[in-house]
Amino acid sequence: MVTLQRANLRQLSSFTSEQVRRGFNYIGNGTRMFLAPTARNLHQGEGEVQVINIFLTGVNYGITDNISVGVLVPIIPFVGVPFVAVTPKVSVPVSDKFHVGAGILYGFSTGFEGGGSAGAGYGLATYGTADTNVTFGLGYGLGSNGFSSSPVGVVGANVRVSRLFSLVNETYLADFGSIGGVAGLGGLRYTSPLFNASLGLLYYSARNDSGVYPAYLDVAFRFGRVKLR
Repeated sequence: MVTLQRANLRQLSSFTSEQVRRGFNYIGNGTRMFLAPTARNLHQGEGEVQVINIFLTGVNYGITDNISVGVLVPIIPFVGVPFVAVTPKVSVPVSDKFHVGAGILYGFSTGFEGGGSAGAGYGLATYGTADTNVTFGLGYGLGSNGFSSSPVGVVGANVRVSRLFSLVNETYLADFGSIGGVAGLGGLRYTSPLFNASLGLLYYSARNDSGVYPAYLDVAFRFGRVKLR
């Protein structure tokens, strides 16, 4: 037995059985893929700030262990399409490995020449741990005329392959008249307890076209009452 004084402990974390078996350190709660969320939630008092493709910033914060709220804004205001979006989410753990959730992404244009608003409401189900999980979701567009009649499905996963890296994917399936098809992001994430960075390829296949392009880069930092559990 080794005895340490509390003053000499900076951090005490509880690993999952998978992390102990494979020698993985803690990397967070598995709350998102690239852009799309999972049904897992931030802990109360815990937050994450994310910079996407240099020009977008997203901040999410855990109000409780089951409710989080976020905002998405351009890094440089009034450049491109100026807007602000809010992203509240509710998450309910059915078991240790199965979570369900629902949320809204709703944006408001902040242009000088009038504005507008639109968004989407969605439901999610996620199975797995923070390290490795799979998510299924369904969303409907939301505008001044109410919800759209055509849903958008999402299927995604996080798969941790080593102590420092995870594979990430999110695929969207839609059918909007003549332009329906499949599109998504796939790539690699560097992971650590308080910092991660992702690189992704955009792929799509529509009725008359398809392709793969490098299109996604982000960095994210966790802050607040980060609970290593």
